[in-house]
Amino acid sequence: MRRGFVNVLQPGQKALIVSNGKFAERWSSYATTFGVEKKELKPEYGQHVTAEQISTELKAAKYDAVILVHSETSTATVCDLQAIAKAVRASGDTLLIVDGITSIGAMPFKMDEWGIDVADKRAARRR
Repeated sequence: MRRGFVNVLQPGQKALIVSNGKFAERWSSYATTFGVEKKELKPEYGQHVTAEQISTELKAAKYDAVILVHSETSTATVCDLQAIAKAVRASGDTLLIVDGITSIGAMPFKMDEWGIDVADKRAARRR
């Protein structure tokens, strides 16, 4: 997960991070570690973010990336990734970075068709 983050974002860039569970919270910590400015969307545990929420945020401010977990197993939520990707694409040149560790291969995930820029399907190793 960390590689997908540091390979496309530089210190000082801005990310909209959906933080809706324990695994999503890692993305927020990466932003802090690597100097990426962040705004967190924090739905209550058990709730998922909607395309409308993402679209509203992208209209209010410019972000270099939107980062989310497709299937957040710690809270048993799955977002409508296709609709969210469409909202991100409509915003212009904002990247969409997706943690698909528990979704790729288990549910529909059409990276090219939907316009997902970075997808990670490997669990982070603890060192």
